[in-house]
Amino acid sequence: MEGEAPQLEAEFEAPEPAENPEVYGDAQWVKVFKRELNREATLDELLTGNAIVPQNAAEVEVEWEIVQDEPASGGNGRGRHRNGGALRFDTRSVVRRYESYTFTGTYDPITHEALCADLVCAVPADGELGEFIGAQMAAANVAVNAITVTKTGNGTVESTDRLIRCGNKCGAAYNAGTLVTLTATAARDNVFTGWTGACTGAATTCTVTVQNAMNVTATFAPTFVFQAKTSGKGSVTGSFGIDCGRICSATVPRGSAGTFTAVPQAGMRFSSWSGPCAGSGATCNLTINSATQVTANFVKQ
Repeated sequence: MEGEAPQLEAEFEAPEPAENPEVYGDAQWVKVFKRELNREATLDELLTGNAIVPQNAAEVEVEWEIVQDEPASGGNGRGRHRNGGALRFDTRSVVRRYESYTFTGTYDPITHEALCADLVCAVPADGELGEFIGAQMAAANVAVNAITVTKTGNGTVESTDRLIRCGNKCGAAYNAGTLVTLTATAARDNVFTGWTGACTGAATTCTVTVQNAMNVTATFAPTFVFQAKTSGKGSVTGSFGIDCGRICSATVPRGSAGTFTAVPQAGMRFSSWSGPCAGSGATCNLTINSATQVTANFVKQ
């Protein structure tokens, strides 16, 4: 289903085979802890006490389950423990800790199948949970078909299916091959300047085909008002569409570079700039990092 992560399956094998292939082996209680990481796990990290190994109550995936080696003729599925579940869009590895304890309850006298007091072996009753046997760690590095959005600056990115609304939800899992359209919307006094990653270019809308784990970055920049003025008879022309007298101001992103030229009317000459433009040269080069006003001063020849 769209938006659902691929399934990951891990197995915990019953360690004690039955002495007779027609009956069950000895039973064990198993408790499973699970943690998803946004990076790959390494083999040397799968040690008890390592920070990535899940061990606290909030990370319990399976509270209790009975595991037994099954008869060769087939049993009720107690031969192994299986885990599965939808993964987060940003998951790159799944780490599990399997704790095993002896079963000290009643066995069927013929099949040696564990007979739990609750009839379904969902939780140990008094007298059914024995000593701790040991712990086994396992990990699987995965690549979820997903899009993860990162923002730089102030704005939002939203997918047309609304599974991604970043702001708040900056990623989602998809079926491989799904077409996803993202739209960048700048916040007030900001402008969208472009995409990087799986999306590129400066158009506010981008469509990608989901394959594996994909990263998209949307960059927004603050905007500032640039204003040109004249003192005396003349004009200022240049970047950002400035042609002052007619168009004397523009809103531009921070870091915008512009070139402006003072043009005197007949009988006048350019004398100097005021503001961040300086000197008596008719051309001024500026980088806009705040609200900016320049004045071209003209005097009679």
